[in-house]
Amino acid sequence: MVKLREVRLWMMAWLADALALAAVFVHVYADLPPIGHRITLVLYLAGKLIFSILIVAGARNHLRPGIEPTISTPVLVGSVAVWSVVLGFAVPSLWQAQLAESTVVGAVFLVGGTVVLRNPRSKISRWLGWAMLIEGGALVYSGALLVPAMWGNESGFTYLTYSSFVDAAAELALALACIAVIADRREQQLQYANRELLESQQRLSRLVD
Repeated sequence: MVKLREVRLWMMAWLADALALAAVFVHVYADLPPIGHRITLVLYLAGKLIFSILIVAGARNHLRPGIEPTISTPVLVGSVAVWSVVLGFAVPSLWQAQLAESTVVGAVFLVGGTVVLRNPRSKISRWLGWAMLIEGGALVYSGALLVPAMWGNESGFTYLTYSSFVDAAAELALALACIAVIADRREQQLQYANRELLESQQRLSRLVD
C-alpha cells in the first residue's frame, strides 16, 4: 500500500545482478565463438556496474525520499554502455577486465556505504551501510590481488577460485540489509499512518462533542 522508490531501484539492481550471473555461466559453460565470449563479458560488466549504481541510488533515496537523481538516466545508461563495450572488447585477457570492473564497482559500493553510515536514516540503515562497505571491500581486495599479474606474478589467481564464494556471501549480507531497511521503512510508514488515523478520530470526536 505504501510505494517506496528504493524498492523499485533495488529490484532492478538485483535483476541486473542476475543478468551478470547468467552471463558468467554462459561465458564459462557454453561453447561460444570468440565474439560470443566478448558479448557475454560485456553483459557481465554492464550488469555488475548497473547493480552497484542502482543499489547506491536506492540507498540515497532511502536517506532522502523523493530526491531527484544527480545524473539523468540517458547519460547514465550511455556511460555504462560505453564503459562495458570498450572494456569488454579492448582488453586482451579476462582478468584485466575483472581487475577494472572490481575496482570501479568496489569504489561505488565503498562511497555509497560511507555516505549511508555518515547520514543514517535509522539504526537499521547502518546495516545497509556496513553491508555496502563489505561488498565494496571484497571487490576492491579481489581486484588488488590481480594487480601483480600486470608484472607476470599470477599468485593472486589462486584466490579467484574462492572469490565467487566471498562475493556471494557479501551479496547475501547486502540483500538481507536491503530487506531489513525496507521492513523498517514500512514500519515507520505504518506508524505514521496510524498516528494520523488516531489524530483524525480525536478531531472527529471533538467535532461531534
